[in-house]
Amino acid sequence: MSNFRSYDYFLHYCSGDINQKIGELEVHIGSDGYTYYYKLLEIIFSSGLSSLHIGELQKENKKLQAISKRINIRIDKFIRITELALDIGIFDMELYINQNSLSNSDIISIYQKMKAGRQKKEKFIEESLDTIQEKAQPPESSMAFTKIELENFMINLGVYEKFIIQIFKNYTHQEIENAILYMKHLLEKKEIENKAGYFLALLKNKK
Repeated sequence: MSNFRSYDYFLHYCSGDINQKIGELEVHIGSDGYTYYYKLLEIIFSSGLSSLHIGELQKENKKLQAISKRINIRIDKFIRITELALDIGIFDMELYINQNSLSNSDIISIYQKMKAGRQKKEKFIEESLDTIQEKAQPPESSMAFTKIELENFMINLGVYEKFIIQIFKNYTHQEIENAILYMKHLLEKKEIENKAGYFLALLKNKK
């Protein structure tokens, strides 16, 4: 499952030093401070990273323009809020100076916890998959499923649409079809709680 590294949610601390600093940011610029911070976190974790590279704080910076548009804050206001956030200590000033990136100890801590949780979950899925797989392999596909049929089966398993798009890019039609046939075989033998996770592990294993 190495192709699916983004996070669909992140831990949200409700107390601590960073929340006090966000409160200070809100004193200066209102609720946009809260929106700014947590929308940036959404961007960071959806990229599967623990920091966000933004480049120089200049209106001409195309990447900065794209980020400010994504969180629905004007570029000039985005720059002003970022400068203030760096001054207050919401983001690590040294990291920004050296790498033009935004992060802090809370973000890194959240990232490490989520990464450890994902690794534990993936290990459990892989080990469980090995346990329930039988030596007798089901027959390879003798009938051709359409792409829509493959997609619908994955949707019914709970596989996210963005993962399905990546699956069709990274695997052949035959590989997906064989994995689906084997998944059907497993479901006939055993109740599987995390169907989407098992399918992704199975697909990787069958490649």
